[in-house]
Amino acid sequence: MSCRYQHMSYDVPLFKVLTCSFCYVYMFKPDASQLRLDFTKSGPVLKAGPGSDFKYSYPAGSLYRADLDNSSMVTKICEPLSKSECEKWTTCCQTATKCCLRQQNLPIASQNWTHCPRTWDGFGCFDDTSAGSTAHIECPSYLDHASDGGNF
Repeated sequence: MSCRYQHMSYDVPLFKVLTCSFCYVYMFKPDASQLRLDFTKSGPVLKAGPGSDFKYSYPAGSLYRADLDNSSMVTKICEPLSKSECEKWTTCCQTATKCCLRQQNLPIASQNWTHCPRTWDGFGCFDDTSAGSTAHIECPSYLDHASDGGNF
């Protein structure tokens, strides 16, 4: 079984680690964090950079596999984050996995139906949508929302 992330489908274990890595990167932009997405032979990792002028401090060169099934890895990734930041990140990861598993149980779309395929886009879960239609989702709770004044 596989799940779609943006433009490609991945087997479930890889999907989980990849989407969780991107949840971190998207939530904590590179200018605010030392961890950057990198790829090794064993798959995607979050890699600590050499600098020390960052909001979050991770040992230089450290590699972290964003795998929520590995509690010690989650603890290491969350250690320099606030409790709220860690919860937002892990919620994003969990939501991606729930999206994947739910979409695997949906009926397969007809080949005669022109549509955009079901996907996790990095922040939200979109089901198969008819071509020419617009899909909407609520802004996820783990993202910072614009205030009433339009500022983020």
